[in-house]
Amino acid sequence: INKKLEALFNVNFDKNVASDITLKVFSFIDSQDYTIPQLENNPLLTDTIKIDDSDDINNNGDSKESLISSGNNYVINKNSIIDIKQVVKGNLDQKYTSLAYTNPNNLVNVELQLSNKTDKNISKLVLIDSLPNKNNHSLVSNKLLNSNYNLMLNGPIKVDKEWLNKVNIKYSTAINPSKVNILDKYTNYQVNSTKLSDINCDKTVWLNEDEVKDWSKIHSFKLEINNDIDFISGASHKISFNLKVLDTVNYQKTLFDDKLPLKQRVAYNTFALSANYSQVIEPQTSAIVLSNSTNNKINKENNNDLEEDGVKCINCKIVDSGNNNLFFGLSIITMMLILSGGYSLKKK
Repeated sequence: INKKLEALFNVNFDKNVASDITLKVFSFIDSQDYTIPQLENNPLLTDTIKIDDSDDINNNGDSKESLISSGNNYVINKNSIIDIKQVVKGNLDQKYTSLAYTNPNNLVNVELQLSNKTDKNISKLVLIDSLPNKNNHSLVSNKLLNSNYNLMLNGPIKVDKEWLNKVNIKYSTAINPSKVNILDKYTNYQVNSTKLSDINCDKTVWLNEDEVKDWSKIHSFKLEINNDIDFISGASHKISFNLKVLDTVNYQKTLFDDKLPLKQRVAYNTFALSANYSQVIEPQTSAIVLSNSTNNKINKENNNDLEEDGVKCINCKIVDSGNNNLFFGLSIITMMLILSGGYSLKKK
């Protein structure tokens, strides 16, 4: 009576095990005359219950004897990642980076780069991009990005040849498009996770490419993999588009003053996506700075003062709660338990 028993053991499981599992332990006591105390206010343990051994687990021929059942739910986190990068290049830049410099009457090239480094194909992927605009907000937090000016889309979105006719792309005049049941329509939200909200969103009508009459009126787009298409494990894809910078007369003169801080001369492009059953992730925004310089080897300024604006990276550490064990981000979430086989488990 009043004694404590502890036991440690390893659990081996197949590499194809589902990511959402329950581990259970069954115990027998010689006496059938006992009760099980209820656990209260302990998030680390599930309730232990007393049940009948209807399946005759101990093979003694008695399916009516009592046993103790105890267990817990876990989400398997495999070391798999999807690399997501957004880079931009203006006419004053030598290469693609997260910060572009450009003159008026020029184009800024934008690339969204996705690499599937998981060990499984991705069959569900939805992406929304909000183009630089003085009123654009984060797609996840709804925070105002503090862009200082607008840029226009200069024609349709392009994808690499491997994705031609395999993804569906639509366009909208909405600066802050509706996201609920679009970006997260496949998401299995974890307990206590924050769901998307359409606060600050504009009325959104999605158009096919042939329905767009004026590209300068387009402020957002969405892309989704077709139902019968997989984003193959180990593959990489690129989504690209051009943004048009207007003539100087269309902007305030201070936007071209290289002596002013970057945050007073910048506009942000942001996008967010979900893959398979993950939460929505919004990678770091790319920044575009206007300049009057004619030197294509312009001395790039320190961009530390941009950290208060834009998006750093939202939901970068996410475990997929569906059947495809997808993990976003570059670092592993806190491990609650290590099981043999190289997997980490997190309690639900």
